[in-house]
Amino acid sequence: MLQKCELDETSEARAVYDKCKSLARAIKAQEIAKHNPVANILDHVPPRNVAEPLVQAYLRTFESIFRVLHVPSFLRDFESHWDNPGSSSPDFIVKLLLVMSIGSIFSPARSASDTSYSTISQWIYVAQSWLNSPFEKSRINVSGTQIHCLLLLARQANGVGGDLVWVSAGSLLRTAMHIGLHIDPSHLPNVTFYDQEIRRRLWATVLEIVVQSSMDSGGLPLIHMQDIDSELPSNIDDEQLEGANEIIDATHAKPLEEYTMTSVQIALVKSLPLRLGIAQYLNDFRSEHSYEKTLHLASRLSSFCRDNYLLFQSFPTGMPRPASFQIKMLDLLSYRFLLALHHPFAMKARADPTLYYSRKVCIELAVSLLAPLSASNDTESSNDNYTNLKISGTGLFRDVPVMAISTICEALTYQLEEERSSFIPVSSLFSHQNLREIIEEYVHLLDMRIKHRETNIKGYVLFSCIFEHINAVQASLPVEQAIASALNRSLDQCYYTLKTRAMAWGINMSPDIGIDTPGHTQLNDRTLGTHDWLIDDGMVKFAFIPVFVVQVN
Repeated sequence: MLQKCELDETSEARAVYDKCKSLARAIKAQEIAKHNPVANILDHVPPRNVAEPLVQAYLRTFESIFRVLHVPSFLRDFESHWDNPGSSSPDFIVKLLLVMSIGSIFSPARSASDTSYSTISQWIYVAQSWLNSPFEKSRINVSGTQIHCLLLLARQANGVGGDLVWVSAGSLLRTAMHIGLHIDPSHLPNVTFYDQEIRRRLWATVLEIVVQSSMDSGGLPLIHMQDIDSELPSNIDDEQLEGANEIIDATHAKPLEEYTMTSVQIALVKSLPLRLGIAQYLNDFRSEHSYEKTLHLASRLSSFCRDNYLLFQSFPTGMPRPASFQIKMLDLLSYRFLLALHHPFAMKARADPTLYYSRKVCIELAVSLLAPLSASNDTESSNDNYTNLKISGTGLFRDVPVMAISTICEALTYQLEEERSSFIPVSSLFSHQNLREIIEEYVHLLDMRIKHRETNIKGYVLFSCIFEHINAVQASLPVEQAIASALNRSLDQCYYTLKTRAMAWGINMSPDIGIDTPGHTQLNDRTLGTHDWLIDDGMVKFAFIPVFVVQVN
Protein backbone atom coordinates (compact mmCIF):
# COMPACT_ATOMS: atom_id res chain seq x y z
CA MET A 1 0.00 0.00 0.00
CA LEU A 2 2.82 2.42 0.84
CA GLN A 3 4.57 1.80 -2.45
CA LYS A 4 1.28 2.11 -4.35
CA CYS A 5 0.67 5.47 -2.67
CA GLU A 6 4.15 6.68 -3.58
CA LEU A 7 3.67 5.73 -7.23
CA ASP A 8 0.26 7.43 -7.46
CA GLU A 9 1.24 11.04 -8.22
CA THR A 10 -2.38 12.21 -7.95
CA SER A 11 -3.01 11.01 -4.39
CA GLU A 12 -3.21 13.42 -1.47
CA ALA A 13 -0.73 11.32 0.52
CA ARG A 14 1.79 11.54 -2.34
CA ALA A 15 1.43 15.32 -2.34
CA VAL A 16 2.18 15.54 1.39
CA TYR A 17 5.04 13.10 0.96
CA ASP A 18 6.58 15.30 -1.75
CA LYS A 19 6.25 18.34 0.50
CA CYS A 20 8.07 16.49 3.28
CA LYS A 21 10.81 15.53 0.85
CA SER A 22 11.21 19.16 -0.25
CA LEU A 23 11.42 20.31 3.36
CA ALA A 24 14.02 17.63 4.09
CA ARG A 25 16.12 18.89 1.17
CA ALA A 26 15.90 22.46 2.41
CA ILE A 27 16.87 21.57 5.98
CA LYS A 28 19.80 19.44 4.78
CA ALA A 29 20.99 22.22 2.49
CA GLN A 30 20.80 24.76 5.30
CA GLU A 31 22.80 22.49 7.60
CA ILE A 32 25.57 22.18 5.02
CA ALA A 33 25.57 25.91 4.32
CA LYS A 34 26.03 26.66 8.03
CA HIS A 35 29.41 24.90 8.10
CA ASN A 36 31.78 27.81 7.74
CA PRO A 37 35.49 27.32 7.09
CA VAL A 38 37.62 26.97 10.21
CA ALA A 39 39.35 30.17 11.25
CA ASN A 40 40.44 30.18 14.89
CA ILE A 41 39.22 27.01 16.60
CA LEU A 42 39.32 28.84 19.93
CA ASP A 43 36.40 30.97 18.75
CA HIS A 44 34.14 27.92 18.81
CA VAL A 45 34.53 27.24 22.55
CA PRO A 46 31.40 28.38 24.44
CA PRO A 47 31.43 30.03 27.89
CA ARG A 48 32.33 27.86 30.86
CA ASN A 49 28.75 27.71 32.18
CA VAL A 50 27.78 26.06 28.88
CA ALA A 51 30.86 23.86 28.47
CA GLU A 52 31.13 22.38 31.96
CA PRO A 53 27.76 20.52 32.07
CA LEU A 54 28.45 19.08 28.62
CA VAL A 55 31.87 17.81 29.68
CA GLN A 56 30.44 16.22 32.83
CA ALA A 57 27.64 14.60 30.81
CA TYR A 58 30.22 13.03 28.49
CA LEU A 59 32.39 11.78 31.36
CA ARG A 60 29.50 10.01 33.12
CA THR A 61 28.36 8.28 29.92
CA PHE A 62 30.64 7.59 26.95
CA GLU A 63 34.04 7.81 28.63
CA SER A 64 33.31 4.80 30.82
CA ILE A 65 32.35 2.77 27.72
CA PHE A 66 34.88 3.93 25.14
CA ARG A 67 38.03 4.80 27.09
CA VAL A 68 39.76 7.65 25.26
CA LEU A 69 40.91 10.21 27.81
CA HIS A 70 42.82 10.19 31.06
CA VAL A 71 40.14 12.08 32.96
CA PRO A 72 42.25 13.88 35.62
CA SER A 73 44.66 15.18 32.96
CA PHE A 74 41.79 16.37 30.77
CA LEU A 75 40.09 18.14 33.69
CA ARG A 76 43.35 19.87 34.62
CA ASP A 77 43.66 21.14 31.06
CA PHE A 78 40.01 22.20 31.26
CA GLU A 79 40.67 24.28 34.39
CA SER A 80 43.83 25.79 32.91
CA HIS A 81 41.93 26.81 29.79
CA TRP A 82 39.65 29.16 31.70
CA ASP A 83 42.61 30.72 33.50
CA ASN A 84 44.38 31.44 30.20
CA PRO A 85 42.46 30.38 27.06
CA GLY A 86 45.30 31.37 24.76
CA SER A 87 47.64 28.85 26.39
CA SER A 88 45.46 25.84 25.52
CA SER A 89 46.89 23.56 22.85
CA PRO A 90 44.92 23.01 19.62
CA ASP A 91 44.74 19.30 20.53
CA PHE A 92 42.92 20.09 23.77
CA ILE A 93 40.51 22.54 22.11
CA VAL A 94 39.52 19.97 19.48
CA LYS A 95 39.05 17.28 22.15
CA LEU A 96 36.92 19.70 24.16
CA LEU A 97 34.67 20.47 21.17
CA LEU A 98 34.12 16.76 20.51
CA VAL A 99 33.57 15.91 24.18
CA MET A 100 30.94 18.67 24.38
CA SER A 101 29.25 17.49 21.19
CA ILE A 102 28.79 14.00 22.67
CA GLY A 103 27.86 15.36 26.10
CA SER A 104 25.15 17.55 24.57
CA ILE A 105 23.03 14.44 24.00
CA PHE A 106 23.00 13.61 27.70
CA SER A 107 23.02 17.06 29.27
CA PRO A 108 19.98 17.76 31.50
CA ALA A 109 19.73 21.17 29.82
CA ARG A 110 19.66 19.49 26.42
CA SER A 111 17.66 21.28 23.73
CA ALA A 112 16.12 19.61 20.72
CA SER A 113 16.22 22.79 18.66
CA ASP A 114 17.92 22.85 15.29
CA THR A 115 19.83 25.94 16.42
CA SER A 116 21.72 23.93 19.05
CA TYR A 117 22.23 21.12 16.53
CA SER A 118 23.82 23.64 14.18
CA THR A 119 26.35 24.56 16.86
CA ILE A 120 27.10 20.93 17.71
CA SER A 121 27.53 19.89 14.08
CA GLN A 122 29.83 22.89 13.61
CA TRP A 123 32.04 21.61 16.44
CA ILE A 124 32.26 18.24 14.70
CA TYR A 125 32.98 19.91 11.36
CA VAL A 126 35.79 21.96 12.95
CA ALA A 127 37.35 18.81 14.43
CA GLN A 128 37.10 16.94 11.12
CA SER A 129 38.71 19.83 9.25
CA TRP A 130 41.49 20.19 11.83
CA LEU A 131 42.29 16.47 11.77
CA ASN A 132 42.40 16.39 7.96
CA SER A 133 44.43 19.57 7.53
CA PRO A 134 47.53 19.65 5.26
CA PHE A 135 49.58 19.19 8.43
CA GLU A 136 47.99 15.79 9.03
CA LYS A 137 51.35 14.13 9.72
CA SER A 138 51.70 16.03 12.99
CA ARG A 139 48.38 14.51 14.14
CA ILE A 140 49.62 10.92 13.82
CA ASN A 141 50.29 10.29 17.50
CA VAL A 142 48.38 9.18 20.59
CA SER A 143 46.64 12.54 21.01
CA GLY A 144 45.62 12.61 17.34
CA THR A 145 44.26 9.07 17.62
CA GLN A 146 42.24 10.10 20.67
CA ILE A 147 40.75 12.94 18.62
CA HIS A 148 40.01 10.55 15.76
CA CYS A 149 38.15 8.18 18.11
CA LEU A 150 36.16 11.04 19.65
CA LEU A 151 35.32 12.33 16.17
CA LEU A 152 33.85 9.03 14.97
CA LEU A 153 31.91 8.57 18.21
CA ALA A 154 30.58 12.14 17.99
CA ARG A 155 29.50 11.65 14.38
CA GLN A 156 27.52 8.53 15.24
CA ALA A 157 26.07 9.89 18.46
CA ASN A 158 24.90 13.12 16.81
CA GLY A 159 23.93 11.77 13.40
CA VAL A 160 26.56 13.79 11.51
CA GLY A 161 27.78 11.52 8.73
CA GLY A 162 27.41 8.54 11.05
CA ASP A 163 26.52 6.16 8.22
CA LEU A 164 30.04 6.41 6.78
CA VAL A 165 31.98 5.67 9.96
CA TRP A 166 33.17 2.28 8.66
CA VAL A 167 35.03 4.08 5.87
CA SER A 168 36.67 6.45 8.34
CA ALA A 169 37.34 3.61 10.79
CA GLY A 170 39.74 2.13 8.23
CA SER A 171 41.86 5.27 8.43
CA LEU A 172 41.66 5.24 12.23
CA LEU A 173 42.81 1.61 12.36
CA ARG A 174 45.78 2.20 10.06
CA THR A 175 46.79 5.31 12.01
CA ALA A 176 46.64 3.37 15.28
CA MET A 177 48.78 0.59 13.83
CA HIS A 178 51.20 3.14 12.37
CA ILE A 179 51.99 4.38 15.89
CA GLY A 180 52.21 0.81 17.19
CA LEU A 181 49.06 0.55 19.28
CA HIS A 182 48.52 -3.02 18.06
CA ILE A 183 51.79 -4.07 19.74
CA ASP A 184 51.56 -4.56 23.47
CA PRO A 185 53.45 -1.65 25.04
CA SER A 186 55.33 -3.98 27.39
CA HIS A 187 57.42 -4.89 24.33
CA LEU A 188 58.27 -1.25 23.58
CA PRO A 189 61.30 0.47 25.14
CA ASN A 190 61.01 3.37 27.59
CA VAL A 191 57.21 3.29 27.93
CA THR A 192 55.96 4.16 31.42
CA PHE A 193 53.17 2.22 33.10
CA TYR A 194 50.90 5.26 32.64
CA ASP A 195 51.58 5.36 28.89
CA GLN A 196 51.19 1.59 28.61
CA GLU A 197 47.68 1.75 30.04
CA ILE A 198 46.67 4.75 27.92
CA ARG A 199 47.82 2.89 24.79
CA ARG A 200 46.00 -0.34 25.76
CA ARG A 201 42.77 1.52 26.48
CA LEU A 202 42.99 3.51 23.26
CA TRP A 203 43.72 0.42 21.16
CA ALA A 204 40.72 -1.34 22.69
CA THR A 205 38.53 1.64 21.76
CA VAL A 206 39.88 1.65 18.20
CA LEU A 207 39.01 -2.03 17.82
CA GLU A 208 35.53 -1.50 19.30
CA ILE A 209 34.84 1.26 16.77
CA VAL A 210 36.16 -0.97 13.97
CA VAL A 211 34.05 -4.02 14.85
CA GLN A 212 30.88 -2.02 15.53
CA SER A 213 31.17 -0.03 12.29
CA SER A 214 31.79 -3.29 10.44
CA MET A 215 28.42 -4.54 11.68
CA ASP A 216 26.77 -1.23 10.77
CA SER A 217 27.99 -1.30 7.17
CA GLY A 218 28.00 -5.03 6.49
CA GLY A 219 31.69 -4.71 5.61
CA LEU A 220 34.58 -6.83 6.80
CA PRO A 221 36.23 -5.72 10.07
CA LEU A 222 39.57 -4.97 8.33
CA ILE A 223 41.72 -6.79 10.90
CA HIS A 224 42.25 -10.32 12.22
CA MET A 225 43.14 -11.24 15.77
CA GLN A 226 46.45 -12.75 14.64
CA ASP A 227 47.47 -9.19 13.72
CA ILE A 228 47.03 -8.09 17.33
CA ASP A 229 49.38 -8.43 20.27
CA SER A 230 48.01 -6.51 23.23
CA GLU A 231 47.00 -7.38 26.78
CA LEU A 232 43.82 -6.32 28.54
CA PRO A 233 43.78 -2.84 30.06
CA SER A 234 44.31 -2.94 33.83
CA ASN A 235 41.33 -2.58 36.14
CA ILE A 236 42.57 0.67 37.62
CA ASP A 237 41.03 4.06 38.31
CA ASP A 238 42.46 7.06 36.51
CA GLU A 239 43.50 8.72 39.76
CA GLN A 240 45.52 5.66 40.76
CA LEU A 241 47.00 5.32 37.31
CA GLU A 242 48.44 8.79 37.65
CA GLY A 243 50.53 7.81 40.66
CA ALA A 244 51.61 4.40 39.39
CA ASN A 245 55.05 3.49 38.11
CA GLU A 246 56.83 0.40 36.87
CA ILE A 247 57.75 -0.70 40.39
CA ILE A 248 54.39 -0.40 42.14
CA ASP A 249 51.95 -0.84 39.25
CA ALA A 250 50.89 -4.32 40.41
CA THR A 251 49.57 -2.91 43.67
CA HIS A 252 47.40 -0.35 41.86
CA ALA A 253 45.40 -2.74 39.68
CA LYS A 254 42.17 -3.86 41.33
CA PRO A 255 40.54 -7.28 41.05
CA LEU A 256 37.86 -7.49 38.37
CA GLU A 257 35.26 -7.85 41.13
CA GLU A 258 35.80 -4.17 41.99
CA TYR A 259 34.23 -1.63 39.64
CA THR A 260 36.35 1.06 37.98
CA MET A 261 35.83 3.35 34.99
CA THR A 262 37.58 0.69 32.90
CA SER A 263 35.41 -2.27 33.98
CA VAL A 264 33.01 -2.03 31.02
CA GLN A 265 35.86 -1.77 28.53
CA ILE A 266 37.57 -4.82 30.02
CA ALA A 267 34.31 -6.78 29.73
CA LEU A 268 34.05 -5.79 26.07
CA VAL A 269 37.69 -6.54 25.26
CA LYS A 270 37.35 -10.10 26.59
CA SER A 271 34.80 -10.94 23.89
CA LEU A 272 36.45 -8.82 21.18
CA PRO A 273 38.28 -11.68 19.40
CA LEU A 274 35.02 -13.62 19.18
CA ARG A 275 33.00 -10.60 18.03
CA LEU A 276 35.59 -9.83 15.34
CA GLY A 277 35.23 -13.43 14.19
CA ILE A 278 31.44 -13.13 14.14
CA ALA A 279 31.62 -9.92 12.09
CA GLN A 280 33.96 -11.68 9.65
CA TYR A 281 31.61 -14.69 9.47
CA LEU A 282 28.46 -12.62 8.92
CA ASN A 283 29.88 -10.10 6.45
CA ASP A 284 32.02 -12.38 4.27
CA PHE A 285 29.92 -12.89 1.14
CA ARG A 286 31.85 -16.10 0.43
CA SER A 287 31.00 -17.62 3.81
CA GLU A 288 28.30 -20.29 4.08
CA HIS A 289 26.21 -19.64 7.18
CA SER A 290 25.41 -23.06 8.58
CA TYR A 291 23.01 -23.25 11.50
CA GLU A 292 25.44 -25.46 13.41
CA LYS A 293 28.24 -22.88 13.24
CA THR A 294 25.83 -20.05 14.01
CA LEU A 295 24.68 -21.80 17.18
CA HIS A 296 28.29 -22.48 18.17
CA LEU A 297 29.30 -18.82 17.81
CA ALA A 298 26.14 -17.63 19.54
CA SER A 299 26.68 -20.04 22.43
CA ARG A 300 30.22 -18.78 23.00
CA LEU A 301 29.14 -15.14 22.97
CA SER A 302 26.17 -15.89 25.22
CA SER A 303 28.63 -17.31 27.73
CA PHE A 304 30.56 -14.01 27.75
CA CYS A 305 27.31 -12.06 28.17
CA ARG A 306 26.24 -14.29 31.05
CA ASP A 307 29.61 -13.88 32.80
CA ASN A 308 29.41 -10.10 32.39
CA TYR A 309 25.90 -10.05 33.82
CA LEU A 310 26.95 -12.05 36.89
CA LEU A 311 30.04 -9.89 37.41
CA PHE A 312 28.15 -6.62 37.19
CA GLN A 313 25.49 -7.90 39.56
CA SER A 314 28.14 -8.91 42.09
CA PHE A 315 29.59 -5.46 42.78
CA PRO A 316 28.99 -4.77 46.50
CA THR A 317 26.22 -2.40 47.54
CA GLY A 318 27.58 0.87 48.83
CA MET A 319 30.67 0.60 46.61
CA PRO A 320 31.16 2.05 43.10
CA ARG A 321 28.80 0.35 40.65
CA PRO A 322 27.97 0.80 36.97
CA ALA A 323 25.01 3.04 36.21
CA SER A 324 22.04 1.74 34.22
CA PHE A 325 23.41 3.43 31.10
CA GLN A 326 26.71 1.54 31.29
CA ILE A 327 24.90 -1.79 31.56
CA LYS A 328 22.54 -0.97 28.67
CA MET A 329 25.49 0.03 26.48
CA LEU A 330 27.36 -3.17 27.33
CA ASP A 331 24.26 -5.12 26.31
CA LEU A 332 23.82 -3.11 23.10
CA LEU A 333 27.43 -3.57 21.99
CA SER A 334 27.26 -7.33 22.67
CA TYR A 335 23.66 -8.38 22.00
CA ARG A 336 23.66 -6.93 18.49
CA PHE A 337 26.00 -9.76 17.42
CA LEU A 338 23.66 -12.39 18.86
CA LEU A 339 20.69 -10.77 17.15
CA ALA A 340 22.53 -10.65 13.82
CA LEU A 341 23.51 -14.31 14.12
CA HIS A 342 20.02 -15.59 14.93
CA HIS A 343 17.89 -13.17 12.88
CA PRO A 344 18.18 -14.86 9.43
CA PHE A 345 17.16 -18.21 10.93
CA ALA A 346 14.43 -16.70 13.10
CA MET A 347 12.76 -15.33 9.97
CA LYS A 348 12.56 -18.90 8.61
CA ALA A 349 11.11 -20.38 11.79
CA ARG A 350 7.52 -20.19 10.50
CA ALA A 351 8.30 -22.72 7.80
CA ASP A 352 10.87 -24.70 9.79
CA PRO A 353 9.99 -25.36 13.45
CA THR A 354 13.52 -26.65 14.13
CA LEU A 355 14.63 -23.01 14.02
CA TYR A 356 12.25 -21.97 16.80
CA TYR A 357 15.14 -21.49 19.25
CA SER A 358 16.56 -18.66 17.12
CA ARG A 359 13.14 -17.06 16.98
CA LYS A 360 12.82 -17.20 20.77
CA VAL A 361 16.31 -15.74 21.31
CA CYS A 362 15.68 -12.91 18.84
CA ILE A 363 12.46 -11.87 20.58
CA GLU A 364 14.16 -11.87 23.99
CA LEU A 365 17.10 -9.83 22.66
CA ALA A 366 14.83 -7.39 20.83
CA VAL A 367 12.73 -6.70 23.93
CA SER A 368 15.87 -6.15 26.00
CA LEU A 369 17.47 -3.82 23.45
CA LEU A 370 14.38 -1.64 23.07
CA ALA A 371 13.54 -1.39 26.76
CA PRO A 372 14.26 2.03 28.29
CA LEU A 373 16.43 2.38 31.37
CA SER A 374 14.60 0.70 34.20
CA ALA A 375 13.65 2.69 37.26
CA SER A 376 16.59 2.54 39.62
CA ASN A 377 18.24 4.31 42.47
CA ASP A 378 20.70 6.11 40.23
CA THR A 379 20.01 9.58 38.88
CA GLU A 380 19.42 8.30 35.35
CA SER A 381 15.88 7.11 36.04
CA SER A 382 14.64 10.68 35.51
CA ASN A 383 16.88 11.31 32.49
CA ASP A 384 16.99 8.31 30.17
CA ASN A 385 20.39 8.70 28.55
CA TYR A 386 19.90 5.50 26.56
CA THR A 387 16.71 6.80 24.94
CA ASN A 388 18.38 10.16 24.25
CA LEU A 389 21.09 8.30 22.35
CA LYS A 390 18.53 6.36 20.29
CA ILE A 391 16.82 9.65 19.41
CA SER A 392 20.01 11.42 18.34
CA GLY A 393 22.25 8.68 17.01
CA THR A 394 22.91 6.94 13.73
CA GLY A 395 24.93 3.83 13.00
CA LEU A 396 24.51 1.20 15.70
CA PHE A 397 22.41 3.56 17.84
CA ARG A 398 19.78 3.55 15.08
CA ASP A 399 20.42 0.32 13.15
CA VAL A 400 20.19 -2.11 16.06
CA PRO A 401 16.82 -0.80 17.31
CA VAL A 402 15.45 -1.13 13.76
CA MET A 403 16.43 -4.79 13.59
CA ALA A 404 14.98 -5.29 17.07
CA ILE A 405 11.63 -3.65 16.26
CA SER A 406 11.34 -5.62 13.02
CA THR A 407 11.72 -8.79 15.09
CA ILE A 408 8.98 -7.70 17.48
CA CYS A 409 6.61 -6.69 14.67
CA GLU A 410 7.10 -10.06 13.01
CA ALA A 411 6.60 -11.88 16.32
CA LEU A 412 3.32 -10.13 17.06
CA THR A 413 2.11 -10.63 13.49
CA TYR A 414 2.86 -14.33 13.77
CA GLN A 415 0.98 -14.57 17.06
CA LEU A 416 -2.08 -12.91 15.52
CA GLU A 417 -2.00 -15.20 12.49
CA GLU A 418 -1.63 -18.31 14.65
CA GLU A 419 -4.55 -17.33 16.87
CA ARG A 420 -6.78 -16.73 13.85
CA SER A 421 -6.01 -20.16 12.40
CA SER A 422 -5.92 -22.24 15.60
CA PHE A 423 -8.72 -23.28 17.96
CA ILE A 424 -6.16 -23.89 20.73
CA PRO A 425 -4.82 -20.87 22.68
CA VAL A 426 -1.35 -19.97 21.44
CA SER A 427 1.31 -19.62 24.12
CA SER A 428 3.94 -16.94 23.65
CA LEU A 429 6.97 -15.57 25.46
CA PHE A 430 5.49 -12.07 25.68
CA SER A 431 1.85 -11.01 25.66
CA HIS A 432 0.25 -9.05 22.83
CA GLN A 433 0.10 -6.05 25.11
CA ASN A 434 3.82 -6.25 25.96
CA LEU A 435 4.84 -6.30 22.31
CA ARG A 436 2.25 -3.75 21.27
CA GLU A 437 3.51 -1.27 23.88
CA ILE A 438 7.08 -1.69 22.66
CA ILE A 439 6.01 -0.94 19.08
CA GLU A 440 4.01 2.08 20.22
CA GLU A 441 7.01 3.42 22.17
CA TYR A 442 9.26 2.90 19.16
CA VAL A 443 6.89 4.83 16.88
CA HIS A 444 7.00 7.65 19.42
CA LEU A 445 10.80 7.48 19.39
CA LEU A 446 10.83 7.80 15.59
CA ASP A 447 8.59 10.85 15.91
CA MET A 448 11.07 12.33 18.39
CA ARG A 449 13.93 11.67 15.97
CA ILE A 450 12.21 13.76 13.30
CA LYS A 451 11.47 16.53 15.80
CA HIS A 452 15.07 16.45 16.92
CA ARG A 453 17.32 16.06 13.86
CA GLU A 454 16.13 13.37 11.44
CA THR A 455 14.87 14.38 8.00
CA ASN A 456 14.07 10.89 6.72
CA ILE A 457 10.39 10.20 7.39
CA LYS A 458 9.93 6.72 5.97
CA GLY A 459 10.67 4.80 9.17
CA TYR A 460 8.08 6.75 11.15
CA VAL A 461 5.44 6.41 8.42
CA LEU A 462 6.10 2.70 7.90
CA PHE A 463 5.96 1.66 11.54
CA SER A 464 2.98 3.93 12.22
CA CYS A 465 1.10 1.98 9.56
CA ILE A 466 2.26 -1.37 10.96
CA PHE A 467 1.17 -0.34 14.45
CA GLU A 468 -2.33 0.67 13.31
CA HIS A 469 -2.54 -2.50 11.25
CA ILE A 470 -1.95 -4.54 14.40
CA ASN A 471 -4.55 -2.52 16.29
CA ALA A 472 -7.10 -3.11 13.53
CA VAL A 473 -6.50 -6.86 13.48
CA GLN A 474 -6.84 -7.10 17.25
CA ALA A 475 -10.07 -5.08 17.18
CA SER A 476 -11.43 -6.91 14.09
CA LEU A 477 -11.65 -3.64 12.14
CA PRO A 478 -11.04 -3.11 8.40
CA VAL A 479 -7.26 -3.34 7.94
CA GLU A 480 -6.82 -1.33 4.74
CA GLN A 481 -8.86 1.55 6.11
CA ALA A 482 -6.72 1.59 9.27
CA ILE A 483 -3.49 1.61 7.26
CA ALA A 484 -4.74 4.39 4.97
CA SER A 485 -5.74 6.49 7.97
CA ALA A 486 -2.35 5.92 9.64
CA LEU A 487 -0.56 6.79 6.42
CA ASN A 488 -2.31 10.14 6.05
CA ARG A 489 -2.01 10.98 9.74
CA SER A 490 1.70 10.16 9.94
CA LEU A 491 2.50 12.08 6.76
CA ASP A 492 0.63 15.12 8.07
CA GLN A 493 2.55 14.87 11.34
CA CYS A 494 5.88 14.68 9.48
CA TYR A 495 4.98 17.66 7.31
CA TYR A 496 4.04 19.76 10.32
CA THR A 497 7.26 18.83 12.16
CA LEU A 498 9.55 19.48 9.18
CA LYS A 499 7.77 22.73 8.39
CA THR A 500 8.27 23.91 11.97
CA ARG A 501 11.96 23.05 11.78
CA ALA A 502 12.34 24.78 8.42
CA MET A 503 10.77 27.93 9.79
CA ALA A 504 13.18 27.83 12.75
CA TRP A 505 16.03 27.78 10.23
CA GLY A 506 14.55 30.84 8.54
CA ILE A 507 13.85 28.96 5.31
CA ASN A 508 11.44 30.89 3.09
CA MET A 509 8.45 28.88 1.92
CA SER A 510 5.82 29.94 -0.57
CA PRO A 511 2.18 28.84 -0.12
CA ASP A 512 2.68 26.02 -2.63
CA ILE A 513 5.70 24.77 -0.64
CA GLY A 514 8.23 26.33 -2.94
CA ILE A 515 11.40 26.42 -0.86
CA ASP A 516 14.44 28.61 -1.16
CA THR A 517 17.68 26.69 -0.62
CA PRO A 518 21.24 28.00 -0.88
CA GLY A 519 22.08 28.14 -4.55
CA HIS A 520 25.54 26.69 -4.12
CA THR A 521 24.30 23.55 -2.36
CA GLN A 522 23.16 20.82 -4.71
CA LEU A 523 21.36 17.93 -3.02
CA ASN A 524 19.90 14.89 -4.72
CA ASP A 525 18.45 11.53 -3.74
CA ARG A 526 21.95 10.14 -3.25
CA THR A 527 22.59 12.84 -0.64
CA LEU A 528 19.24 12.55 1.12
CA GLY A 529 18.70 8.83 0.80
CA THR A 530 16.31 7.08 -1.57
CA HIS A 531 12.81 6.48 -0.27
CA ASP A 532 12.41 2.73 -0.26
CA TRP A 533 9.57 1.92 2.12
CA LEU A 534 11.08 -1.51 2.83
CA ILE A 535 14.18 0.10 4.33
CA ASP A 536 14.24 2.38 7.35
CA ASP A 537 16.81 5.14 7.00
CA GLY A 538 18.77 3.23 4.37
CA MET A 539 19.75 0.37 6.64
CA VAL A 540 18.29 -3.10 6.67
CA LYS A 541 15.71 -4.77 4.42
CA PHE A 542 13.27 -7.08 6.19
CA ALA A 543 11.48 -9.63 4.07
CA PHE A 544 8.39 -9.84 6.24
CA ILE A 545 7.32 -6.20 5.84
CA PRO A 546 5.82 -6.36 2.32
CA VAL A 547 3.65 -9.34 3.22
CA PHE A 548 2.86 -7.99 6.67
CA VAL A 549 0.51 -5.30 5.41
CA VAL A 550 -1.53 -7.59 3.17
CA GLN A 551 -1.67 -11.05 4.74
CA VAL A 552 -3.52 -10.44 7.99
CA ASN A 553 -6.98 -9.47 6.77
